[in-house]
Amino acid sequence: MKSAQERIGETKKDCMIKILCIFAVIFLISVFFYKRANEEISILQIESGKIGTLSKIILELNPVVVRGFDDPPVWKKDIMSGRLGDVLRELESISKENSGKFAEESGLKVWMERIIYPQLLLPWTEYLLWPKCEAYIGPRGLWRTNAYVTVILPTDGTIYITLLTNKNKELLPANWSGKDPGTFTTNIKMVDVIVRPGSFLCVPTHWYVSVKGDAWWSILEVHHPISWICDQLAD
Repeated sequence: MKSAQERIGETKKDCMIKILCIFAVIFLISVFFYKRANEEISILQIESGKIGTLSKIILELNPVVVRGFDDPPVWKKDIMSGRLGDVLRELESISKENSGKFAEESGLKVWMERIIYPQLLLPWTEYLLWPKCEAYIGPRGLWRTNAYVTVILPTDGTIYITLLTNKNKELLPANWSGKDPGTFTTNIKMVDVIVRPGSFLCVPTHWYVSVKGDAWWSILEVHHPISWICDQLAD
């Protein structure tokens, strides 16, 4: 006959197994929803007055242009001063490795997290998501979005964004990363979106994106644990 202590130990063990099973099911469901992607190109558009609906619209997995938004007061060529301003004005582009540092030092990170990031959250997601901000100058070749949503926002000048759906994955050349998709010889379906200051583009996960233009611009990625893991593996 088992002692009371042994029965308590077995009960705790059963509870731990049930909890692990629940977490495993939640993880698998999360992976399933993360893998979902829209294979058709359809660009949605809303005005800034309806930005309160943005967090629900991005669940449709279509790129969304938000128009009529206030320009950020940071990350502009003419207002950068001091040592940082002198360095940046000499640059024609910024590498991904340095993009986070410049976003933080310029104040862009704080602005994006206070103004844009809250508009992307549903009430039940605010404790599961976190932002990652990057600052860029000039063009950036093709990359794949791994975040739950990626916001691309020009701060000084106009950017030209090329979008490819995940359907084109098998058509991409072996060395596609960082390249201009306009140079690809395969029959890839793509769309170009012009984004000016006062507007920004929200791109769902699993899209391919490139940016052209001499503008200053920024990226705000919103991650959850699964997208963060995928992003780390991609790097």
